[in-house]
This record gives sequence, structure tokens and C-alpha cells, in this order.
Amino acid sequence: MYISRVPILLTLGGKCLLNWVVVILQRRQIGRSFLGVFSISLAFVDTVLMLSIAKIYIHSEEFVVLFGYMMTKYDPCLLLQITGHISVVLQWPVTLMASVDHLSTVTRKLKATTFKPTWVFYSYATAFVWFITALYFLLLYDFVPDIYKDNTIRCRIFHSVQTLHITLLLLLVLASVAVFSAIKPLLKSHIPNWGQTPCRMSFVQETVQNFFHTWTPFLVFLAVPLFLPMGIPSYMDLNVVWLCFLNSLLVAIVLCAVCPSSQVLQDRPKPPAEPLL
Repeated sequence: MYISRVPILLTLGGKCLLNWVVVILQRRQIGRSFLGVFSISLAFVDTVLMLSIAKIYIHSEEFVVLFGYMMTKYDPCLLLQITGHISVVLQWPVTLMASVDHLSTVTRKLKATTFKPTWVFYSYATAFVWFITALYFLLLYDFVPDIYKDNTIRCRIFHSVQTLHITLLLLLVLASVAVFSAIKPLLKSHIPNWGQTPCRMSFVQETVQNFFHTWTPFLVFLAVPLFLPMGIPSYMDLNVVWLCFLNSLLVAIVLCAVCPSSQVLQDRPKPPAEPLL
């Protein structure tokens, strides 16, 4: 699909504003997880991208030097296409790293270990993900720019359904884990701690209910592009709100998978009711 300059600047500006609003609202706990630190880096990168494209558009009839490179009026479309493809590549590494982080956090709390990652550790992990993604994009990714020199008013932008695919997959995993965790004690012929079974089922049910109570409007919003011909622009696919949703979804999956089978349900953690990073 083709998008003109004004909608591009409006969508990029809105994305940056929303990113920083969420980061500021979650500032007290944003450095406690990988997704929190990655959200800060994403908000910074999006802001630099938006300001760079705005400057090129303002001086569209001249050459603009950004970060030591000479930019022309054709480069905003190239930058947007590169950003869109990088966002697609980033989705799975970020999801994998966040899953490992949440699983290790819950396991560490259950075993009462003293090791606790700091924001410095998460900063290195974030830098590693960006570096690996950039390396993969430059060396292995099959990227072919689609830019027409006769049309500098509009940019060819590809839409992405990567977010939707990850959401559907993780929701399926959540449903499977929740069902298995709830019925697992009932499938055993001999249950040593029968008194804990209702507690486990109640925990799983409460976790899933809290998740859907918080994120049902967002899930409806994600389903809308299925019925629209244009879809979501690829450069809008990765944002801090999506990372908040991903965080809550992964926390729900880990809690359903780990906590119901643990022996600490007497002092069980409360399922998350807020979309915290």
C-alpha cells in the first residue's frame, strides 16, 4: 500500500508519543525486566526515526546530513521499509528472550535464589538482541528496496501480520497450558495432596480471567486488521503497547505452567491484574 507524507508523520508521531507515555507511566518497574529495558530502547529508536524523517521532509529539496550520511528526498521511504522489515525480524527474538526472562524469574522466586538480574544485565541483553537482528538483516535477510524515483510524495509500505500470528500462537499456548494445568490433578489415579487441587484450578482460572479482563479490548483491536484490506503498516507493528500485552501474556503462561504444579501455593503469588512491564 502507498502512504503519503502527512499520514506517515502522524502515525510515527502518534507511535512515539504513545511509546513514551507508557514508558513514563511504568517508570518505577520498567528496569526490572528485559521487555521493560527493550521498551525504552524501542521508544528511543522510534523517536530518532521520526525526527530524521521529519527533517528530511522539511528540507526535501536539499541534501540533509544525518549521522554522517547524506540523505535525499528518496530516503524516507527506504528508512520506513527497512524499519518495517527489522520490526518483523525483531518479533521472535524479543518474544523468546522475554519468555526465558519470565520463566527464570518465576523459577528463581520459587527456589528462593539470591541472584537477581539488574537493569545493566537487561541492557546488555537488549543491545545483544539489536546487534544480532542488525547482523541478520545485513548479512542474511533478503531485502529488496521498492522505491520509485518518480513518486516521492508517497511511500510503498508493506503491511505485517506478524503481531497477529504471535498473538494467536501464544493465546493457543495459554489455553493449552491452562487446561492441562487445571485437569492434570484430576487425571491422576492417586493424588497425594487432594486439598491443593481446587487451589491450583482456582489459581489458573484467576490468572486467565485477569489477563482477558485487562486485554480484551486490545485483542479486539488486533482482530480488526483481519477484516481490513490494508492491514497494519509494518513500521507500526512493534511498539511499547504491544510489548506490554506480550509481557502480560507471557506472565500468564508462565504462572499457569509453573505455579499450579509447585508446592508453594499456600503462599501463592497473586495473578497479574495490571499490564506492567
